Amino acid sequence: MRRAVEDTLAGKNVSYDRLKSALVPAQDRREIALVFDTTAIEQSWYGLPIMKHVMALFERKTNHSVLVGDYLDLPGQSDRLFQAFSDAVDPSRSVEFHHPTQFFIVYINNLTEAMIERFDEGLRSYSGYAGIADTTYASAFKTYLSTMLVNSFIKHGNIILQGHEPDRDPGEDVNMSGYPFEENGYICRSITNDLMGVLLSYKIERPVYPAFEVDTEFALNAVSLTPMALDDCEIDVKEAKLAYLIPIALEIDRCPVAGAYGADSVWIVD
Repeated sequence: MRRAVEDTLAGKNVSYDRLKSALVPAQDRREIALVFDTTAIEQSWYGLPIMKHVMALFERKTNHSVLVGDYLDLPGQSDRLFQAFSDAVDPSRSVEFHHPTQFFIVYINNLTEAMIERFDEGLRSYSGYAGIADTTYASAFKTYLSTMLVNSFIKHGNIILQGHEPDRDPGEDVNMSGYPFEENGYICRSITNDLMGVLLSYKIERPVYPAFEVDTEFALNAVSLTPMALDDCEIDVKEAKLAYLIPIALEIDRCPVAGAYGADSVWIVD
């Protein structure tokens, strides 16, 4: 499958190896969730005006994965969804939280501090912009988003890479989302969703929860042909780091998402 991806991309003058920075988390780069209040946007297809503003703020030569989606409601979880939201999002204006799904999220990875400031400052004049959340590190909000958002596209320099229908001609390129890429000077390239979804989709990092262990098994299979269960792995921690972690581990609380699934997982609070 990787060879199929490489060959297909090569035919579109895209190198799979050069997409690594958009597909693999980096310790020296950050991630953000841009939050938009759809009640302040007149168009029913609110994603279009939102992306018009967002696309104008990307730097031309950078690589990013972009995920999008509504902040979905979960039965009986409205209070937890609100708490996770309010804890993580830095509001750009006064916004009344009526319902989780009034908010549309644009998630972007592989960012520097300067890039984040460019997005935040550039969007503050837009009435639909509600605020920003730093999702570089674990939080209840980030975990919720990992279960809600879908991969929309990869920005690779001046190329926008998307998925298209499996029965479309592999050599064809199409802007499936309809977002304003071309008018912002980007070239659209597309690849069948069968390949895009497996090897060209960014996975938001999250803890391992009961009933989702197979998700982690697939991730470990990327580094080993014989992945082990995490519970069977030995953990090697330097004493200095252990001395730092123990006090943090003592301040624990039940993870909102784990509670939603009826699990006994805990969230470590730093």
